[in-house]
Amino acid sequence: MKKLPIIFLFLILASTPFYPQQERPDCPAWDIEGPDGTIKPRELVTFMANINKFGRLYKLEYHWTAFEGMDPEKGKDIPIFSGQGTTMITVVQPEKGVTVGLEIIGFPQDCLHIQFESALIASPPKAQAAGIGDCPKISVSGPAGIPSPGDTITFTAAVDTNRKDLKFDYLWSTEAGEIVSGQGTSVISVKVSGGTLAATVEIKGLPEGCPNKWSEHMIADPLPQAKLLETFRGRILPKDKTKFERFVLALHREESARGFIILSGETGKIRKNIKTIMGFMNRIYDVPRIVFVHGPPDIEVTETWLVPNGADEPNVDKIVERNSKKPQTK
Repeated sequence: MKKLPIIFLFLILASTPFYPQQERPDCPAWDIEGPDGTIKPRELVTFMANINKFGRLYKLEYHWTAFEGMDPEKGKDIPIFSGQGTTMITVVQPEKGVTVGLEIIGFPQDCLHIQFESALIASPPKAQAAGIGDCPKISVSGPAGIPSPGDTITFTAAVDTNRKDLKFDYLWSTEAGEIVSGQGTSVISVKVSGGTLAATVEIKGLPEGCPNKWSEHMIADPLPQAKLLETFRGRILPKDKTKFERFVLALHREESARGFIILSGETGKIRKNIKTIMGFMNRIYDVPRIVFVHGPPDIEVTETWLVPNGADEPNVDKIVERNSKKPQTK
């Protein structure tokens, strides 16, 4: 192959245009969308990366950072509450406001890949801003660590004041948890549901114009979910034995889980399938945690489900919807 002259190569390179960041024709347009208006301290704030359709064609990685205040170089780091590695994050708003930065990896070289966005703190109430009286500081504390669904944890509200003439009433509300005791007092017990848990207290009896709400947020382990293992259309055949062996093996690995076998179709065909499945079971293991459930007769389908402890049972009524467009299991 004949080599190009050096002068010709230089002309090619010199004719290649240089574009500033995000002005190249192949640079995706994107920005960070923060909350509208001002935010109160301790509220959860959401930031989202808006990327055009062209940008979403790339395989991208998202690296978020968050800082207290409006100047990333001076503000101290604050933790990302949830969403790191995705296009949307939440942070707990600090007293001085928050600024987030996002670095996107995967765009073409020389394209804009770092941006910042800020959220402002709301102005203090008029009474407090005008210096009318001292507003007590409210705080809510929760447990250390990450609770699991079903755990009962404690939240405590505190009012920092020396005024003995003030009498307080406490009105609590929660997200992703159920108050089991303590409503109306400064200490509540909450049964955890899972996910993002929040406990908010509204305190009545504070001086007029003072902030009277405070929230504590924490992340709990997510709720366990029932898992669909296999779907069979029509008659259960001897070749399906291996799949039922895997079903029973999954149950043995999770000792607290239950196995659900949902059978839909005509009653006679369901009975034949149950007989075949029981033959598989007798030759595999004795598993008393397997539950047989009859589904609607609209479709001849059998499903096997693994249901961990604490998870909701599979919805039998939706078996037709789940399988209306699925190909037959081979």
